[in-house]
Amino acid sequence: MTKDFGYKKKNDWRRWAWNRIFERTNNPREALVVYLSGPLDIEGKLAIEKGFCSENLISIEQDKHTLQAIRKGGRYAIGGEVSGVLMNWPDNWPIDVLSVDACNGLGVEMQELAMALIARKATRKCVVCLNMLRGRDAYSNLLRESLLSIGTEDSHRGYQFLFGEMANVAEMYRTDTSNVVQRNASRSKGREIVEAAITADYGAWDSAARQVRPEFYTYKSSATNYYDSVVMSWDRPSVLAKYYRLTNPDIAAHYAYGRNNLGKRKADHHLRTAMERAYTPNPSPDHGMIRRISAARAWHTRRGDSA
Repeated sequence: MTKDFGYKKKNDWRRWAWNRIFERTNNPREALVVYLSGPLDIEGKLAIEKGFCSENLISIEQDKHTLQAIRKGGRYAIGGEVSGVLMNWPDNWPIDVLSVDACNGLGVEMQELAMALIARKATRKCVVCLNMLRGRDAYSNLLRESLLSIGTEDSHRGYQFLFGEMANVAEMYRTDTSNVVQRNASRSKGREIVEAAITADYGAWDSAARQVRPEFYTYKSSATNYYDSVVMSWDRPSVLAKYYRLTNPDIAAHYAYGRNNLGKRKADHHLRTAMERAYTPNPSPDHGMIRRISAARAWHTRRGDSA
């Protein structure tokens, strides 16, 4: 999923990205960082230079040789795809930083990543950096066409991920239509579902998602290829609770009643409890992946105890 390129524009992006990540991270020395490594693991080395601790870096990589090299270098790497790792990550081991430097566009992998951010508690509050290719992503044609239909003409893939793909996934969970997540199986039905999801509640998602304070970046990697990046302070409870309230009239009425009669603190608690029921799916666990993550956690605990 990742490739290493050492040219100037790529390195300029790396410095921008890790500076933004560092600025947004509470206590970087203690932060758990999960990231895609790539063959030379440039991201891990730069993270350490910026002030993150080596023993708190967990990389994700599919290449066996890279996995071995990272482990020989004293850090831990989990074999697999980022979405598969996140969907099986334990709720009680929170991730503080998630960095995904991908070589693909807004395709199925990014939709699965959006699902993990929406659904999993381990990433409930974390700094997210996402970098992706602009193009070669016909899978998301319907999504981008739907964004155009409501007047959103920004071609930046980071913008489309946050305000399009994540809005689409949030709406599918809210309306219990996650069974149609593979929307391209039926193009006509897929268009109907995506346009309904995007147009009906886009304003609500836009309002809720602005809380993550996104920053965007673009660089040119070749004569024809552009990469788009977004860094955000993802806050699952706040974003989804606000979206859930804005898109459910009954919930909004109960919330207003609760604030008037119980106070804001208790009303917020009840709202988030309702949101958790709506947005926590019950996926089939990948026991092999769970074992790999458990091994990473055991390694992390041993390194922490010896530090």
